Amino acid sequence: MCSDLKKRMDENLETYDEVITDFENLYLFPAEVIVLDRFRDQWSRFDVLDIGVGVGRTAWVFSQNTKSYEAIDYAPKRIDQCHRLFAEAPDRKFSVGDARDLSGYPDGSFDFVLFSYNGIDYIDPEGREAAMAEIKRVLKPGGWFFFSSHSLDVFPFNPPVADKLRGILCPLGHLLRIRKRLKLQWRNRTVDVAEAKGRGWACLVDYADAMMTYYIDPARQVEQLEAMGYRIDATWDTKGRPLGEGIADEEWMIHYLVQKASS
Repeated sequence: MCSDLKKRMDENLETYDEVITDFENLYLFPAEVIVLDRFRDQWSRFDVLDIGVGVGRTAWVFSQNTKSYEAIDYAPKRIDQCHRLFAEAPDRKFSVGDARDLSGYPDGSFDFVLFSYNGIDYIDPEGREAAMAEIKRVLKPGGWFFFSSHSLDVFPFNPPVADKLRGILCPLGHLLRIRKRLKLQWRNRTVDVAEAKGRGWACLVDYADAMMTYYIDPARQVEQLEAMGYRIDATWDTKGRPLGEGIADEEWMIHYLVQKASS
């Protein structure tokens, strides 16, 4: 592990601001669509907290018809942007906040907490545990936590060929894949693969040549959640397939839907 891990994690915010255009897509992942539909008859009774809201990608849909909706992000520029985008929706509250410290919210404030697009992976390991504990605290008994996280199964990196580069463009796709793999492997050349796999997680540099990112083995993540007192309801890959149904190692992101105990 890098000795300057905490410093690198602190630098994530600066990089996030610099490359924000890469996060401006408003599409939903299949698992997010599944969850929206799953609770379609309950949103009107839910108090929702959306952590790491960014440019408001999830706000457009997860704030619809809820009893209340609040969103936080640790980047002030992103919250300013949300205020502009949702200026005509005063019932949606956006504020600067840190998932590691939700002391502004009393215990049991929310029915549903969302932390999308792997936002929780840009916190250092100690802070990540603090965020998980804080989220559990602000959830009501029986409340739901839905988030996504990078999968350690993809390390050492072997990125898939993009769909648009298949067919007659397949040779080019393979060349680009090799180039990307070598670049990712070089960035993380000091990481001991066997040690990371044995531990079940690693902090890796994988984005914009600067952002330190937390990767965890899905089985290890499930163990951690269960140890915290969560019930695992469902897990999905990037295509919305339940985890464990023939998912290939190239599936780099896993969605987790878990429930806090009712008592």
